[in-house]
Amino acid sequence: MYHKSICPILIGLFLILILQVSAASALTAKHHYFNAEACYYKLKKDKNRQRCRHNWLTCIKKFQIVYRKHPSDPWAPAGMYMAGKMFWGLYRNSYRKSDKEKALNILKQITKLYPKSRYKQKASNFLHTIKDKDESAAYSRNNKRSGKTQQKVARAKQQHKKK
Repeated sequence: MYHKSICPILIGLFLILILQVSAASALTAKHHYFNAEACYYKLKKDKNRQRCRHNWLTCIKKFQIVYRKHPSDPWAPAGMYMAGKMFWGLYRNSYRKSDKEKALNILKQITKLYPKSRYKQKASNFLHTIKDKDESAAYSRNNKRSGKTQQKVARAKQQHKKK
């Protein structure tokens, strides 16, 4: 008798569990995006969290879910843009070439996969900003080197005059 009353309860709990799992997997792209965006803002507010690579990757993966699970949804290019933007932010902290390459690849993909999306222009603008920053950083590195070289030459001339 005890077993007969437990069976319906277990079956009911099992059905509730199945319904919850199917409801969770049926989240829309918009829900996935807002979940990822909450992660992004939480990371953005906390400098200590920004120091840990896994915190960045956690948020990036959430944005990747948006465009991987819902590639034809209007939220897909937004998720892709934010994943690229976050990889760039991670690169600015880690200076890992692979992070930079992932950022560039994702942003370039947006322009190819979503040509009618407003994120095409945003991605293009972001790519130009990255290119400009890279060029100015290279220019300043070269000028610092040439400035040091000029200082060495000036010191050598002064030493030569003393002799």
